[in-house]
Amino acid sequence: MNNRKNKWRVFVASTDFDLKVARSQTRNLLNTLNFEPVMFENESFIIDSDIHSHETCINSVKTADILILILDKRIGGTFLGEKDNPSITKMEFLTAKENDIPTVVFVNKKLENERFVKTKEIKNLNPDINEKDLLELLENATTEYAASGKLLAFVEEIRKSETSNFITFYEKESELTESITRRLKALTPTILRKLTNLQKTAIENRSTALGKEFDINTLLNSNYLVETQILKKGNNLIKESEINFDENSKSAFIIGKPGAGKTVFLSKKFIEASKKITEVKSISFPIYFDLRMLKSKRNFSSKGVLKESFELYMDRDVYPLLDYSIVKLQFVLDGLDEISDNLIQKNIFNQGLDKFTTSRCFISSRNSFYEVHVRGKAFEDEISDIYQIQDWSANQGATYIERWLLNNGLSKNFASEIKEFILSQKLTEILSNPIMASMYAFTVKQLNKIPKSISDKTSLYNHFISVLAIREKERNPILKFHKNAELLIRSCWNDMSWIIYKHRLELKSLYNKKLVNLLIEKGYNETIVAQAISGLVVINPINNEIKYLLHETLLEFLIASFGVKEMKTGSLPLYDFLDCNLSSDVSLFVKEIWKREDNYDIECTINVLYDFTKKNIQKENRISSNSIYYLSRIPMPEIVKMKMKDLLNYNLPIFLKNGILFALTKLQDVKSEELLTDELINNPLANNLNRGLHLEYFGDIELLSSSDIYPSDPGKTNVDKSIDRLFEHLTRSNIRDVYTSRIDTITIISLCVTRNILSSEILDKLKKYLTILQNKYSNITNIPIKAIDLLDKNKIMNWKALKITEPNNVSQ
Repeated sequence: MNNRKNKWRVFVASTDFDLKVARSQTRNLLNTLNFEPVMFENESFIIDSDIHSHETCINSVKTADILILILDKRIGGTFLGEKDNPSITKMEFLTAKENDIPTVVFVNKKLENERFVKTKEIKNLNPDINEKDLLELLENATTEYAASGKLLAFVEEIRKSETSNFITFYEKESELTESITRRLKALTPTILRKLTNLQKTAIENRSTALGKEFDINTLLNSNYLVETQILKKGNNLIKESEINFDENSKSAFIIGKPGAGKTVFLSKKFIEASKKITEVKSISFPIYFDLRMLKSKRNFSSKGVLKESFELYMDRDVYPLLDYSIVKLQFVLDGLDEISDNLIQKNIFNQGLDKFTTSRCFISSRNSFYEVHVRGKAFEDEISDIYQIQDWSANQGATYIERWLLNNGLSKNFASEIKEFILSQKLTEILSNPIMASMYAFTVKQLNKIPKSISDKTSLYNHFISVLAIREKERNPILKFHKNAELLIRSCWNDMSWIIYKHRLELKSLYNKKLVNLLIEKGYNETIVAQAISGLVVINPINNEIKYLLHETLLEFLIASFGVKEMKTGSLPLYDFLDCNLSSDVSLFVKEIWKREDNYDIECTINVLYDFTKKNIQKENRISSNSIYYLSRIPMPEIVKMKMKDLLNYNLPIFLKNGILFALTKLQDVKSEELLTDELINNPLANNLNRGLHLEYFGDIELLSSSDIYPSDPGKTNVDKSIDRLFEHLTRSNIRDVYTSRIDTITIISLCVTRNILSSEILDKLKKYLTILQNKYSNITNIPIKAIDLLDKNKIMNWKALKITEPNNVSQ
């Protein structure tokens, strides 16, 4: 049963004495259709004893979503009883028009016939009569059916109105209920137009984590999409201006790396389309939806997205009589970047995405989603076009920064000096990413000087957080002279990022009040918390997951900063941090931050992770595994190797033993590579585990539960993606991948053997790539040549005879 407060409220305006039966039937009908009737005879009708009953009715009209006007014989008493006022019924109608409340009008045919006859008589006697005089004569006309000529004039006014002028005529009250249902259903375009306009307003006012300076219109006006090109399927370059959302548009994917500008691109196109439907009153409606705001992933369908949109933007249940056959819907879906691959595969792709191929639909996605979940799938043929947002060039980024600075009050000479400097420094990583370019511009503006120490992504994020904290400190008179306010705000942001991320993983919406309470529990005072939230969370009230309000990479940097602090101090939240499978981008930030830490802090971190791993070896495989993962990436490899080798002396589960050996291999420990190679060839359990981990990591199998950290190979699933990714390792020529080339070779062969697809072509391909690696790195390692020797010694039949399979007979 729907929550009553979210039902669509329908005010029924009519006189009572002549329409008692009609009002009763209408009330019953609205209840049946799941509307909430707003009628003075209802017990729930609000009565304000401090004002006139007429004013109470007018106030109730203002709270309604729809007004039904029914006219028969009477027009009703004069509003407030004053002579020159319109009737209360007419006043209710006019109030609905003034407040842009959709209105449907029903007039008895006898009343309409009398209006027609009287109007014709007056015009015959006065051929050149104007509208004002016509209405005056109608008001004073002698009537037979209508109780007053004022009712005839009212109907005439409705007919000549520019809006709400469609009148449905009825003869008997029994016809009325059927007519009301039809007319409420016919309001579908009106209701969807209201939804689209509300979405347009919300998008135009939406800000990113960078503050109000970065709302959508500012971004567009500052040439955020400067010279962006779109790659159409078929490798044809087309201009961004050639992509339009209109009645003839079909389904398409908009793909691009995080920060490439997909959200701004879609927002711009949606705003253009929504303005167009307002101007021309089209029946083709763009419906914008950020998929991160889905309350239930089961709702990932056209009707599910509409349902969520109504609730988010109109605070109402989906319109009960929405008629999809009389409108054309154009879905603009953003935010697939923010949904985990596991949920995309299970709840979105398999259960819903295919349903959108029959709708006009523009879906934004990062490249990885397209590569993993869309490419090669059967329904790709139903997608008309795939557009790829091209990466910015360094020159484009520099031009954007220059224009942004000019638009925000800096001098032309200074903006040109900044552009010349950043191009000379070859800051390609920063300049080729719109978000990072925006952050650089913001940092320059706040510092009012060239930040010469910004050299890469991590130093940019660190500077940006610093200037943002200074700005927030100076914005608050209480904190302005507080010695440690800046550091407290930054620390609060780190803790805030973890709270946000942790709750997002649990798929819970995090509300402002809850966030404040959790931060205060951590020891921050209310002033610091309020200012910290103000600096990052710029939309109020917060009614959806806060992660939506923060740009993904900014949040990842903050999470990485939080993790670095916890891994150095070993405080209690470290358990939670290591218990989560965080994105690879977080790990990259952690490694970059570590490079800037002093030796003492790094040694503290090594000891904390070592002790933590040792303490949890036998009871918590997940956090021990993640602890080993981070430990292996600390920039003191010799000390790390010593600690890891010491861990091998303990009685370890095969999962952790292999994890440590793999980490040591990445750290270029040849002996560990030999041990792990022997494990994979001679130990079916280790080999099965290795295959399962690769299959899960590359997306060829899905974990049965989030707690399953050592998946086995089921032996029946597709292995194409995993084999392709492992071959990519052999072609990348990264030195870390060279040290695992023999392990990767065994994994590829093992996957092929278990699927009975091993061929001489695959062995030849492996040998070819390994030979290239050996020639390139012969003076560093001989691991590729050892892998080649393994291939030469074991032909296809030999590999098949090895005990490396048995996926269904091995238990963990």
